[in-house]
Amino acid sequence: MHSNNVLIKRWQMPVSTWVSVYAQGGFPIRFLLPGFILADSRVISIQAVPLVIYAAIAASIIAPWAWIKGISAIGGTMTLLGVTLSQVKLGARSNNKLNLKPIAKSS
Repeated sequence: MHSNNVLIKRWQMPVSTWVSVYAQGGFPIRFLLPGFILADSRVISIQAVPLVIYAAIAASIIAPWAWIKGISAIGGTMTLLGVTLSQVKLGARSNNKLNLKPIAKSS
C-alpha cells in the first residue's frame, strides 16, 4: 500500500466534500483578489473569457470535487493513476486532432 493511501485512511478529514472544495477555491481567492484589485488594468479580453470561465468552474470546482470523490471511492493511488492517464489520453487525442508533427532536431 502506498504512503498516500495510508495517510488518507489514517487522517480522514472531518469535513464534507463541498466544504473541502470551498476551502480549496475560497482561500486562494482571498490571496489573489488584492493583487487583482490593485493592478493597473483589470480588463479581461473577450478571447480570455472562456479561459476564465474554465478556470472558475472546471479547474476550481469540478476537478477538486472529482478528486475527493475519486479518493473516497477507489483510493488515492488509483485516482492518481486515472488522472494521469486521462491527461496522457487528452494529449494524444489533441495531437491526433491537430495533426501535429514532431519538431525536427537541428544539426
